Amino acid sequence: MPPGGFSQAVPGTMVLLTSGAILLVSERERGLLRRLAATPISRGSIVLGKWVARMALALVQIGFAMALGGCWWPIEITPRWMQRRALVLPSGWCMDAMHRLVSFGYGAESAWPHALALAVGASLLGWLGTRQFRYQ
Repeated sequence: MPPGGFSQAVPGTMVLLTSGAILLVSERERGLLRRLAATPISRGSIVLGKWVARMALALVQIGFAMALGGCWWPIEITPRWMQRRALVLPSGWCMDAMHRLVSFGYGAESAWPHALALAVGASLLGWLGTRQFRYQ
């Protein structure tokens, strides 16, 4: 039986909502907000810029969720081809692993392939980002 209610909502929310408030706290702790206060940019412009950036990030996340990663509804209720397509996305890997652990009661070993795929993907993207990073 596909997960529903609490079993679907909690993992889906955990996958989607991972960065909003954390960035603001981090900026405050590192003194970045204090530095922004020293610039000729108005408070309204700073807040608007941060809000627009968060909304853009949310749109990207929603786009991935809507591409059937399984975050918005149980992927198990969709046709088999959509379930396979969801595993092309990192959100699909996360949700499949979380459902195996939380909803279906499989052991931790069932999530290792997903965790390994996520680690390899993050490492690859981190390496590519480092290669492309420029200070100016």
